[in-house]
Amino acid sequence: MPFAHLAADVRDLAVGLYQRGWKPKDISALLGPSERSIGRWTKPADYVPTRKMSPRGKRVQVTCPECGRQHYMYPSAAKRGRRFCSRTCASMHPSKHKRGPAHHRYARVVSVCLECGKEFEHIPSKRRMFCSHECASTWSGRIRRGNGAQKGPRNPNWKGGATEPVRRLRASREYAEWRRTVFGRDGYRCARCGAKDQYLHAHHVVPVSEHPDLALVVSNGTTLCAACHQYMHPELHLSLAPRKGQ
Repeated sequence: MPFAHLAADVRDLAVGLYQRGWKPKDISALLGPSERSIGRWTKPADYVPTRKMSPRGKRVQVTCPECGRQHYMYPSAAKRGRRFCSRTCASMHPSKHKRGPAHHRYARVVSVCLECGKEFEHIPSKRRMFCSHECASTWSGRIRRGNGAQKGPRNPNWKGGATEPVRRLRASREYAEWRRTVFGRDGYRCARCGAKDQYLHAHHVVPVSEHPDLALVVSNGTTLCAACHQYMHPELHLSLAPRKGQ
């Protein structure tokens, strides 16, 4: 290496001046190397580095509540409540020790399952009606089979039977089944004009307002197209187009 002997001579000269009582600042100004290099050259062989304390005060010893390791931190940080030695311990500790009732935001309300009658807990922001997915699927299965599980007081939207009887009848499953039976009996044709490719209505021969007991009797029904049904009821404004879902 070129000029390696010169670098060695400068180092030996700097060490010699330091041993004679010269300060690293004066040696650096005389010979050129930095004070850091001079400090590294003059460092004793048995030198053990010590942790530099903050000028604001000594650090305090704290035990990490997650891993149990002893570590040091500033007194101001310890006063603010800092206890963990690392972010890893700080993120793992709440997941282990602050779950369920131990969490500061834990809150639960008690409800009764509509299917099995069992009491269960859930968070207040969720409107839960079933204790499990099994009860919910059993309840919805009975609704699809049409055994009246969602009718009357058992329906969450029940308001004491405020709906008109005729409107409640036309929205029932029994009425939809009566309507399909009447259409099938007449071959899906209008009994008055014979039209087939038209929107069909199920007409009551005897009005429901006169005999409500005959509302679901198949012999009291006949198939009419929208125009013929309007002709039979000129005082009403019937829909000439199919409604949604029909």
